[in-house]
Amino acid sequence: MTERCGNDDNDSYDEKFIEQQYEQTYTDTDFLEAIRECSVASTGKVADEIGCNRTTALRRLDTLEEQGTVAVDGEVGRTRVWAVVDE
Repeated sequence: MTERCGNDDNDSYDEKFIEQQYEQTYTDTDFLEAIRECSVASTGKVADEIGCNRTTALRRLDTLEEQGTVAVDGEVGRTRVWAVVDE
């Protein structure tokens, strides 16, 4: 018989905490370099370049867009293509 630690009712995790911990693994510089490296910097290609999942990449790219660091440079179908904003 396998025993579990803790109560089954309390096995849920604070999703926001997990996302914040996971996203801290990747820096803004990682995302900016990935955009520069990709010939077509779609969200999926940026995620592949960094090694994170697409949802993490999209969330971070959206944040960088809000900060004015990156911008949507076009769309391929429903996929955004990103560009670094020159200062």
